[in-house]
Amino acid sequence: NCARQDVERARSASHLSISAITSLSAKWLGPLLFNWSNLRSDSTLVLDASDAEPRVDAGEVDFRASYGPRRRTHQRHARLFTDFVTAVASPACISAVGPIRHPRNLLRRPLLWTDWGPEYAKLPTWLEWPPATGVSVERLRARLTLASSSAAVDAAIEGRGYALAPHSMIASAVASGVLAIIHPFVLPLPDSYFLAWSGEALDKPIGAAFHAWLIREARRFDYKA
Repeated sequence: NCARQDVERARSASHLSISAITSLSAKWLGPLLFNWSNLRSDSTLVLDASDAEPRVDAGEVDFRASYGPRRRTHQRHARLFTDFVTAVASPACISAVGPIRHPRNLLRRPLLWTDWGPEYAKLPTWLEWPPATGVSVERLRARLTLASSSAAVDAAIEGRGYALAPHSMIASAVASGVLAIIHPFVLPLPDSYFLAWSGEALDKPIGAAFHAWLIREARRFDYKA
């Protein structure tokens, strides 16, 4: 029994349960966790993608990555980064119709729209992007709207059109050449992503190390005016 308890304690000390909103999990946190696993092979991780906020303070998970005013539902939290959206497309899509020489040229291209939902109504869309670059949007219509930003990114990678996507979710695709930024103009999100944690999470050495590592990694994605 003592031996079994020692094993269970060791597993608990090296195990981390992490929850994140779906889009952030798929395109940002998930890929980052591979880097963590390479750095800390002594740890085990479980990542749950969910848009419902878990009861972090009750110990349902060790860490939660989420967005905006949801931070108020957690006792312990810290800012991760402020994201920004940028216009991207696949190289094949761009070469088929030529490069974007002026923002108004986008109005004639297949645009991929994202329905952020009522909670994220203030997040930038194609309706905000052209006016910010001095282009009229009187004839701009949302012909195809997708349910999430990650779906829009996937469609852009497949060459389906042009996406206005969060930088955090397209950074790896741009670095690998799967997507290309079609115009240098960007729009920051109105709020920041945050990390929340349970009261016991930082008592584990592995938890404290993960907390410091993720906050440090997140700064690389921060919007710089």
